[in-house]
Amino acid sequence: MKSNAQDKTPDRQKIAVYLTEEERADLDRWYNTAGCQSRTEFITEAMRFYIDYLKAGDANVILPIAVGSAIDGKLGSFERQMAALLFKQSVELDMLTRIIAENNDWKQAEIEDLRRACERDVSRTHGTNSIHCCWYEALYK
Repeated sequence: MKSNAQDKTPDRQKIAVYLTEEERADLDRWYNTAGCQSRTEFITEAMRFYIDYLKAGDANVILPIAVGSAIDGKLGSFERQMAALLFKQSVELDMLTRIIAENNDWKQAEIEDLRRACERDVSRTHGTNSIHCCWYEALYK
């Protein structure tokens, strides 16, 4: 196994750990699968997990912590993807509204009046798209 530079940082101390041949084989088999770069990282992560388990005093508490951690990771990724998507959508919407306004020779005051009316409509419907929006009712009554 290659030595990892992270394992030799000044705040770490080397200790001896005695393992059976089977335990060492398990360690070598599983540390890469767990996403660890070294045996030290795997042992450290396993130790932290077990210490959290002992601190909790109950096996039923540690599972929700692990599940919560996994969910937090997925939500963070989802949040970044949604932010990027909303940014792209906002740029496209801004381009569209500028094209429409310029082609129809709308004045800034008219656009601001329209914006206030749209904000009222969206607030009234709590942001949901409904066939009962006031603009639809006004057009088809």
